[in-house]
Amino acid sequence: METRDQILSVARDYFFKFGIRSVTMDDLAKEMGISKKTLYLYFEDKDALVREMCEMHMVEERAKAQRIHASAQNPLEELIIANEMLSAAAEKINPALIIDIKKHHQDAWKISLKHKEYIKEIIVNNLNRGKEMGIYRSELNADIIAQLRMIVVESSLEGILFSTDFKATEIQKHVFDHFIHGLLTEKGEKLYNELRTNKPLTYV
Repeated sequence: METRDQILSVARDYFFKFGIRSVTMDDLAKEMGISKKTLYLYFEDKDALVREMCEMHMVEERAKAQRIHASAQNPLEELIIANEMLSAAAEKINPALIIDIKKHHQDAWKISLKHKEYIKEIIVNNLNRGKEMGIYRSELNADIIAQLRMIVVESSLEGILFSTDFKATEIQKHVFDHFIHGLLTEKGEKLYNELRTNKPLTYV
């Protein structure tokens, strides 16, 4: 792995765990065993590092979403697998990360907003396909439901909606279960139960 990519990888691990403001360029340089001068050869400042870290992460997330879409047998399975991935990621995200990006790193936040639009389109497409198959309720407005899903997920990741007494995986489990039952027809409920009783779905 090239030095630039190593720096981005280490930065992402630290930012996800501790937030951005609490991590200094000195911290990252010490963790990598390089000088801060070397760090600045690749990134002119912390803001540039955060921006490129976000770009890298969003590219990887899009690739995961595309693989999930390609491997899922139906829209419902796609949602379940995507939620498993989200739940696993939620355990690693410090709520301060999103807040720090929103408040202090506008270029990175713009990248995040574009990614959110991409994810929203995926959800809308999923909902429309599910409606066509008869597993989601036909009267649902896909745009409204997709936006609602995005708002709830983002707010839960920021620590806004729920007490810190709850684990992130527990929150995502219950939020998703509530969300999914609001979508399903009788046919969809039957499929959902079949998917849950079969061997656990795993993201590849």
